[in-house]
Amino acid sequence: MSFKDLLSLLPEVTSHRYYAALSHSKKIGPALPIPEKKLHRQKLDPERLDTFLDFITSSHVVRDLPFGGKKLKFSDGTVHNLPNVVRCMGSADIIQQYKAYSQENEISLLGDSTMFKILAQCGAKVKKSLEGLDYFVAEGGRAFITFQDVLDKLLTYDAISPDDHKSFQALFLQSKQYLRTDYKGREVADHCMLYALSDEKDEAFTEQCSHNHQMVCESCEQLKETIAALQKIFVTSSVDGKEDEMNDLNFRVKQATKSIFSLKKHIIRCKNQDLAKTQLFETMPSNEVLLVCDWAMKFLPLKFREDQCDWFGKRGIPWHISIAFCRKDDGSIGSLGFVHLFATQISQDSQVTASIIQDVMDKIREINTNDIKFNVWSDNAGCYKSTEMLSFLFHSGLTLSYDFCESQNGKGPCDHTAATIKSSIRRYVNQGHDLLTAQSMKKAIDKSSKNVKYIVRVIEGTECRKTKYTAIPAISTYSNFTFSTHGITAWKAYQVGTGKLIPSSAIPSVEKFILNTSCPEIEGEIDVVFHQLPPKAEKEENTITCANEGCTLSFSSFHDVSSHLMFGKFEFEFRCQFSNGCDITKKTYITKMSKSFSTNFQVSSAGLTVGINDNSDLELGWAIKEERKNKRFNVNQKESLTEKFNKGLKTGRKEDPFLVSEEMLTDRKEDGNRRFSYDEILSVQQITSFFSRMSRKNKSFYDSVDASREETITTIRRELTADELN
Repeated sequence: MSFKDLLSLLPEVTSHRYYAALSHSKKIGPALPIPEKKLHRQKLDPERLDTFLDFITSSHVVRDLPFGGKKLKFSDGTVHNLPNVVRCMGSADIIQQYKAYSQENEISLLGDSTMFKILAQCGAKVKKSLEGLDYFVAEGGRAFITFQDVLDKLLTYDAISPDDHKSFQALFLQSKQYLRTDYKGREVADHCMLYALSDEKDEAFTEQCSHNHQMVCESCEQLKETIAALQKIFVTSSVDGKEDEMNDLNFRVKQATKSIFSLKKHIIRCKNQDLAKTQLFETMPSNEVLLVCDWAMKFLPLKFREDQCDWFGKRGIPWHISIAFCRKDDGSIGSLGFVHLFATQISQDSQVTASIIQDVMDKIREINTNDIKFNVWSDNAGCYKSTEMLSFLFHSGLTLSYDFCESQNGKGPCDHTAATIKSSIRRYVNQGHDLLTAQSMKKAIDKSSKNVKYIVRVIEGTECRKTKYTAIPAISTYSNFTFSTHGITAWKAYQVGTGKLIPSSAIPSVEKFILNTSCPEIEGEIDVVFHQLPPKAEKEENTITCANEGCTLSFSSFHDVSSHLMFGKFEFEFRCQFSNGCDITKKTYITKMSKSFSTNFQVSSAGLTVGINDNSDLELGWAIKEERKNKRFNVNQKESLTEKFNKGLKTGRKEDPFLVSEEMLTDRKEDGNRRFSYDEILSVQQITSFFSRMSRKNKSFYDSVDASREETITTIRRELTADELN
């Protein structure tokens, strides 16, 4: 159609639009849009990328290798495995240090956004603090840091060569990773739990191994001989003018060595005590229930809109969590949570705790009409491991066993449940509600809990009369108890020895607490049943992995990982999701990680370890928990710690116990002599305990002063009011 013919039909069309449409129909086709061209631009300079990847895979950035593994997904769907690495700093710090490194070496930089994307796609965990979770692990990790500091000092004093410095660093790093990941049971004295936990002083707590200990662990011997080689340096080397500094370093090495071997003992005890819960889950019949109990941290009241004046001086709500596990008829494990909230402040002693456990047992027997027996698991708090608790459980006739976890280990189900409940409560408060009392807290738990329901009771008060009794001797040294009609059999370590019988005549009778609930019949409580923990799905892709170091299990749903959390003690986190593209970066990263894994961390120890066939120098029962010897601080120690504590009160900056312990090495008198001998230097735990006692004493003093002042003010007001009336 010509332009003139088109004008007769569409008079508003211009010649430009006509010829543009004609050209489009010839090149593209009639009535088809112009396709958008995707421009693939590769802006990454290969040399700059290679330099940056070299930096982020160096031992300066990636220190803790290897445990477990990770999967890196490419844009075509293929998956590559690489070592599970931990970065010792965050992405921003890595980029900042790389910029300084590039400036010193005149290297061209990549863009900031590009480097952040590379770090996100080349996934790795970031090292997190362990303080507050397990002080044995924290002290052990601090000991390896101490070794690093000592090596750096020795290098500056020219006491060791740079090659020796590098070798020591690599060996200590390898030993650290070995303790954290591969320290497993074998037929050697360093690993045999029966040998390590047998008490040669008492035959009732001694178990004969089915194997001899003529073999030694190469990695354990490497750690011992590396430490011995480091200590030998202080004997053979002399640094002019640095005698005191060398003695200080030698003392720090000895203290660090004690912390590392305390960590080894702790690992052995943890693995042995975990067997108790593991075997219960595997062998527990349908007429038995496992109770895991723990007092949660007091919950502070919350308001939807809270004034600043209401934020101060809060009193927490005491609450106790009990998780019950039972085996159903189909073989699966079911769980049910019990939450006891206290409307008033109560003493969290053994009698109150025993009454809570009795209330849980009674409710479970109402739900399940079978003849139910109970196995109890808890931590070593005084309210659990006490004569009152064991006496109550024995006379109830419902308990088969009571196992205590190793210190700082083993309350995963209760901690996990407490975190879940707190999260649901926050959602409830965010919807415009206030949570100020135990009753409102119960209402929040009942309404905000989604898939899993809990039996929640509000306790208004307790009634009991204190009775005098004779305590069971040495009860704090036992970790496992079984109950029978003849008495209670106690063990220091699980399944080590025949145990010691505490006869029924030696078990006192303790009067039971009575829990006064606000409402005996709780709304919706009848509908609460044991929640089934489903088995792991086989066909679904596992997207959730256990983050416990050395554990490589992964799961396809939250329910599956919840089952793992209940049976074990591990935390979980979602697997990193990598975006498509940047395959070149990922391939280069995998290559460099493989090189880093093979070159930096496979350290030969042929010159340091003894032969595999050898006798161990460890004594029988080397991992048994040592009895604490109460040693009073002398006047010099008390004065120093009191000065530090009072300084923190005046300035508002509390002293760090670790730094205080370090300063005790360097403190001098006016005449220049040491203020403390090496025997007088206190550990971090001792200083922390002293500060805690001082804080309680100081708080009680000011509380009494405030009470006296309030009483005086009240008396004066009454007198003034009486004078006005007269």
